[in-house]
Amino acid sequence: MDQEIKYNSLSVFLGGGCNLNCSYCFVDKENLKKFPPNISKLKKSIDFFLEHSLKQSTINFTGGEPLVYWKVLRKLIEYLERKRKRIFIVVSTNGTLLDWEKFSFFQKNGVGLSISLDGPFEINDLYRVFRDKKDSVFEMVWRNIKNLNKERIKIASVFTPRTVSYITENVEFFLRNGFYQIDFYPEIFSLWTENDLNLLKKSFDEFSQFYIKLNPSSIRSHSGLQVPFINKMFNKTTENFCCQKLNLGPGGNFYLCDKIFSFFDKRRKKYIVGDGEKGIDEAKREKMLREAKKEILKLTTNSCIKCPWQNYCFCPIGLYLWSKENKKDFQKHFQTFCKISKIYTSVFLKICGKREN
Repeated sequence: MDQEIKYNSLSVFLGGGCNLNCSYCFVDKENLKKFPPNISKLKKSIDFFLEHSLKQSTINFTGGEPLVYWKVLRKLIEYLERKRKRIFIVVSTNGTLLDWEKFSFFQKNGVGLSISLDGPFEINDLYRVFRDKKDSVFEMVWRNIKNLNKERIKIASVFTPRTVSYITENVEFFLRNGFYQIDFYPEIFSLWTENDLNLLKKSFDEFSQFYIKLNPSSIRSHSGLQVPFINKMFNKTTENFCCQKLNLGPGGNFYLCDKIFSFFDKRRKKYIVGDGEKGIDEAKREKMLREAKKEILKLTTNSCIKCPWQNYCFCPIGLYLWSKENKKDFQKHFQTFCKISKIYTSVFLKICGKREN
């Protein structure tokens, strides 16, 4: 009998509704808006995840903007609370619709918040804009969160070729204002030039020095800045972070990868791998993953096999699927993806005290 697969995280995409129009967002929000969340089916799929998840696992509610679906989100969190399972619940939000009532509800139910902010006003509002572009996203979010209990808030930032030089400066800004959990991610769907990548390496080296200076004696026991991705690096073994992750759509179906939500509905359907009633078709899931990996190795002339970073790098399957379905040049985008991943992981491994040849 095959060993039962245990999942470590579930991303629940409640729908495409969103009040922002961020230029780097990969989600096909307009198409997803046609599919409202089905609470009964979502509950069944969440039940399946709970039955087949690791003891320490995470459910992340996202979108679109999950607070657009406040009534649905509240009911699902209350449903999880009644289950009394040991699970960490996160809501990934742009923060513009957050108020004291919602925050109090999240605190009461032990829900963590991941709030998207790329930096102060002049950095954040370059890419994160309202649909009508009249008001400042940063100013509205800052008003909503500056006086909240920051212990359960993580700042999630995206950096681009235009903003990569400000990583350490942005981190210092959030620290000065009492936010200690900060993660930052590259915009991987752009084509970065060599000059952009050199700036990325320089910026990450600066951040590395800043981080280690904050925690000179023991990085593991630091009381200041916390970067969740670095914490994952401490315990990283040989599997990519996404291997045990499930992705749930608003209709209650499980999908192969979160990048599937960048596709139009007809293209998404072929990547459905199960639902709450039938469970996961692991044979189909493994076949699609295996075929994607095989094609990636072919397109990259097997360069990943001998790469010393392969145990730590970002998973390229999402990029491959996005390129395939959106008719992009995967090989060209992969060159950027690979170089960013190497810089990212090498610097974070240095911070963790690990060495790779």
